[in-house]
Amino acid sequence: LKLKKKKFLKNKTFVFGHPKYDILNKKYIKVFDSQINKIKKKYKKFVFFAASFGSDPDLNFQTLKSQYKTYFSNLSNKKIDIKIKKNIKIRKISQKNYFKTVEMLCSLARRNPNINVVFRKHPYEDAEDVLRRFKDKPKNLHLVYEFNITPWIIASHIYVHGGCTTALEASILKKKIIMFKPFKDNTLRESELIKLGEHFSNINQCIKVIEKNLNIVENKKSNHIKKL
Repeated sequence: LKLKKKKFLKNKTFVFGHPKYDILNKKYIKVFDSQINKIKKKYKKFVFFAASFGSDPDLNFQTLKSQYKTYFSNLSNKKIDIKIKKNIKIRKISQKNYFKTVEMLCSLARRNPNINVVFRKHPYEDAEDVLRRFKDKPKNLHLVYEFNITPWIIASHIYVHGGCTTALEASILKKKIIMFKPFKDNTLRESELIKLGEHFSNINQCIKVIEKNLNIVENKKSNHIKKL
């Protein structure tokens, strides 16, 4: 915004909001009613996990260096190497969090056979990778990628994520928010999203809190954004 004001539009640039969030206003949110009704009819009361994991990452240093030289042609080799090492570290943490998330969701579903658990993959993630990771999942754990993510958040009883920016939508919608992330990556996004709702790194503790809230009306006092 500063760059555009300075270089292109000077003082003619204004911030009006974001349609992704503006549409959550009561006046417009009814556009999702049809999809919400279909979701609720099929899954009834369910726990929703919004995934932010990409496809299985390539952690080969030389392969990444070739890519980075193209993306960051203005940087020195030393700076590129630093970026790659940081990227690999974050990707390895993400992989470990993914494995723990699968374990947590499968355990939650098995312990609560009358409750549906819905996992929605990230757009970048390959569907075959998801099936492979959840190959031993219980029947009440569903892998879905249908509709926009918004009606899923609205229809869910509890919203769970591992660092997904859709937590902002859940916050605006005043949903019960639980962040499950066993291994921190200390990124700016993590530090901001962790402020919304409750955060857990332990599987059993996370499951206990989810179970505690399964039979309770959503807590309207949960931490949420009052104004954007």
